[in-house]
Amino acid sequence: MRFLLLFLCVVAPVWCVKLRKFENFGPVAVFYIVGVPAPNFLKCNRSQPNLKECVFKAAQHGISQMYKPYKKVRFPSVEPLEILEMSSSINSNLIKLNEHLKDCKFFGVSRVNLTNFDFDLTERVIFAVGVFPKVEASCGYKLNGSVFTIPIYGEGVSKLDFTNFSMSLRLTYDEVTKNSKTYAKITSSKVDGMADNIHVEIGNLFNGDEDSGRRINQLINDNWRELYDDIKDEHLEMPAQMFATLTAGFFSRVSLEEMFD
Repeated sequence: MRFLLLFLCVVAPVWCVKLRKFENFGPVAVFYIVGVPAPNFLKCNRSQPNLKECVFKAAQHGISQMYKPYKKVRFPSVEPLEILEMSSSINSNLIKLNEHLKDCKFFGVSRVNLTNFDFDLTERVIFAVGVFPKVEASCGYKLNGSVFTIPIYGEGVSKLDFTNFSMSLRLTYDEVTKNSKTYAKITSSKVDGMADNIHVEIGNLFNGDEDSGRRINQLINDNWRELYDDIKDEHLEMPAQMFATLTAGFFSRVSLEEMFD
C-alpha cells in the first residue's frame, strides 16, 4: 500500500525514480554522514578503547546536522526530503495495486533518534538502529487496484503520518585499496522497520465520492498493521539492495583513513 512505498523512500531514497532536491548531489543514505571529512564532524581513533562509544557519538553528531547539505560527499539537506515521483506495483495477499506518486515532501526525517550505531572494523559490519518520532508526508497520487478485495481508485492528494518508526540497518563490507587508501566496498545490506502507528488520508478517492473515500480510508487505518505485515518482507528486499548502491557511492569518495585515525 502507499505507506510502504513512502516508507521505502524514507529508508532508501534512491529507490524512488527522481529526487528533486537531490539532483545536484546524488542520493546518499541517512546514516552515512558519520566520519564525513569536514571540520565540524567528529573523528574517532580506531585504537582507542572506547571506539564504539566514540563512533556512536560521532553518528549522533552527524545526524543532528542533516538539515544542511554536504556537496563533497553528495549529501543533500533532508528537511524536508523532496521526491519528484515514484511508482509501485503491489500484488500481495491483501493488496493488488498500481500507484504513481509525485511532488512528495517528507518532514521529520532529520529528527531521527539514533539508539545504536556500531562500525565494527574487525568484522567489517555496520549496524544502526534509529527511531523517527514523527514523519509526515504529502504527495500527489494516482492509483487503481483493490484492498481486502475491495476496489479502490482515485487521483488527488494523499497524506501519511508515521509515529515512532523504528528502523534497523545492517551492512557488511570488504576493504579495497585505491591510491594508497583503504575504502569500504559494501557486500550486503538488510533493513527492517515498524511503527507504533501509521495513519493515511487519501483524498478524492472514487472520483470525489466522499462517503466511499471515508470508508476505505477508515478500513486502511483500522487494519494498517495487517496490511503492512502483508507486504513488508517482500518489499524490504528492494531497499536492502538499494542501500548497497547508496553506500557504495559514499564509500568510494570517503576512505576509512578519513573516518578513523
